[in-house]
Amino acid sequence: MSHIHDMTRLLRGVAQRQWRHEANMARIRERIARLSRQVDEMDERACSLKALLASHDPSSKRLDRGELFEVQRRQAVIRRQIHVLAIERSRLLADKQNVEQELASAREAYLMCVQKQQKYQHRLMQLKRARKLAALRGDELEQEELTHGRSKYPPVSQHQSGPTVR
Repeated sequence: MSHIHDMTRLLRGVAQRQWRHEANMARIRERIARLSRQVDEMDERACSLKALLASHDPSSKRLDRGELFEVQRRQAVIRRQIHVLAIERSRLLADKQNVEQELASAREAYLMCVQKQQKYQHRLMQLKRARKLAALRGDELEQEELTHGRSKYPPVSQHQSGPTVR
């Protein structure tokens, strides 16, 4: 009976660990989604800055020297912003890759918990089946003794000693 209690205790512990792993994986997935949204926002900003850069093309206009320098300064600022966005985007992608690796290891730990739970459940079922069979066997022996006055099986004592030699 204590083995069954041990198995149920182990199953409860595994279920708690499994729940913690599921919650951890949900948090990690949220972080991945947040990083993906940030990367998408950066891509949109980079596209709009590239469109703005294209709109500041001085070749279609007739500009004096001062105006030309002003357009070139604006273009340099826009290019710098695009470059900063590209650096930030690459950093976010690296962070996202690290978090995805973290998710893979968390998923592996979760699957190990699932395997343990399956193993413990299988063992618990075996123990319950063995206990049920032992109870049935005991009932059969008791019924046999009641009907025939003796059992067809020899009694099993707790302390069997070897044959005595005189």
